Amino acid sequence: MRQLVVQAALSEKRIAFLEDGKLQALELIRPTDQALPGDLYYAQVEKIDRKTAACFLNLGKEKAFLHLKDIPNGKTVTQGARFPVMIVREGNQHKLPLATGWLEFSGELLVFMPYKGYQAFSKRLDQAARKQLTDWLEDILQEEDGILFRSKAGSASKEALLAEWEMLQMQFQQLQAQITRSKKTGPLSTGTGRLEDAVQRMQQTYQPDHIYTDTKLNFLKQAQFQSSRNIFDDFAIEAAINKLTQQEVLLPNGTTIFIEKTEAMWVIDVNSAQFRGNFSKQEAVARINQEAVPEIFRQIRLRNMSGLIVIDFINHLDPTDDLELTEKVETYAAKETITTQIANYSKSGLMQLTRRKRKKSWLEETHQLCPVCKGTGHVASALTFAYQLERELSGLYRPELNIVLVVATEDVLSAFLDLGSFSDAPIEWEIAEEAVPFYQILQVE
Repeated sequence: MRQLVVQAALSEKRIAFLEDGKLQALELIRPTDQALPGDLYYAQVEKIDRKTAACFLNLGKEKAFLHLKDIPNGKTVTQGARFPVMIVREGNQHKLPLATGWLEFSGELLVFMPYKGYQAFSKRLDQAARKQLTDWLEDILQEEDGILFRSKAGSASKEALLAEWEMLQMQFQQLQAQITRSKKTGPLSTGTGRLEDAVQRMQQTYQPDHIYTDTKLNFLKQAQFQSSRNIFDDFAIEAAINKLTQQEVLLPNGTTIFIEKTEAMWVIDVNSAQFRGNFSKQEAVARINQEAVPEIFRQIRLRNMSGLIVIDFINHLDPTDDLELTEKVETYAAKETITTQIANYSKSGLMQLTRRKRKKSWLEETHQLCPVCKGTGHVASALTFAYQLERELSGLYRPELNIVLVVATEDVLSAFLDLGSFSDAPIEWEIAEEAVPFYQILQVE
């Protein structure tokens, strides 16, 4: 059973795809003025960097980055030049949004790409369908037109294909007219259709058997309306989402995978953990690695990992098992809607994947750095603070002192008293109700 669940009644919109009751894909849409993938802007070139063959754009309220090779027809770009662009990668605190001059206009059957000049087909279309669609193209496609056929195009009538083709061309013409009228740098189309676009994209990708929503949506007349305080709770999606920031993932066979984000990459470690079975060591290792692959790709998809992803499978010496594992990873990578490829193996045998970045990861989108640990995932222990307090008091202590007022958490106080230092000092304590070890010297007289 393939289900699409749309939660759209409140400000934050969420879309989930489930297969046999298990969460497989997730989309989050929040109100924002930031440039997001698919948004169209009329941009102005602010600076050209010939060394990197790129330029910096002014989008109005935001800046963006564009490679010069991504400007149609090889046009020469000058500072101050204006032209329409589409955002292909969301920005973050370290990088500007990435833009391209190659625009796309998407429908249920087709994607129209002005000036692209090539044809592309969904992987789900067989050779017979591709031949039929290619024959249809001869009558309507201009030399500079680019077109991509979605999977539904294979079963669509010529009339339906032509109607959508004309609609997409009309959208492009309207965009050009909008630019001519306004001539102002800024958004051309953002925000209003994000929910509809996201739902249609997930429909086209996953072909759900049923669609459920918690509010009536005009573009989803076939959906089943379900009145609910939290429709994600009804489908046990909320509980699955809450696990997306946990580092350890438990598999049904008792093994685990450990996921960690660093500044440069994502790291996934496969562990045998509680795996049990009447297998030889080689068979057990092969089985653990093979069975981890589907869950690894599920986690990559749900957490929206991107860039370099390093996977530490359990090492073994059988080259046949290694080949079978690589083939399985390649099979699952080919199914992903975002380009995912095996880059190579490190000298120590770590598998390295690359995945194209379009949006922030789930972690970046929904969480911020811990103000206590600053993103390290660790805080100093109570004993460490006790030693630190001992050193600080040593520098402050004088025999004539009347009072030293220290506020500390109970575990730090206990650890300090165990040291036996300054037992005769006039120290007064206040207990701090903090979740992590803490102390502060408030008064010295």
